[in-house]
Amino acid sequence: MTLKGSQWVPLVLPALHLVLCIATRAALFASEGSWGWFVLFVADFPFSIALLPLLKVADPLVVFGTLGTAWWRVLSRFGIYCVHRLGEFTRRSLPPPGL
Repeated sequence: MTLKGSQWVPLVLPALHLVLCIATRAALFASEGSWGWFVLFVADFPFSIALLPLLKVADPLVVFGTLGTAWWRVLSRFGIYCVHRLGEFTRRSLPPPGL
């Protein structure tokens, strides 16, 4: 099974992020006040710094659930792109078999 044939691979981290957002909203993690969302702030860092102004006008579940999950989708796609490029580089740099 190759990464190219697996279309679900870039969805794993965003799905886990969304589950973490829902679990935080459901208060599955004991915390006081807005500290429950701190875990997501750290998970989305450094992108979460850009999200801080939005947290003043929108619900944290909406902000982290949509934009934070999209951030993890972009990171996943970038990671897969880097793995493919590294594989191509390695294939090109190896000598042909039998030399």
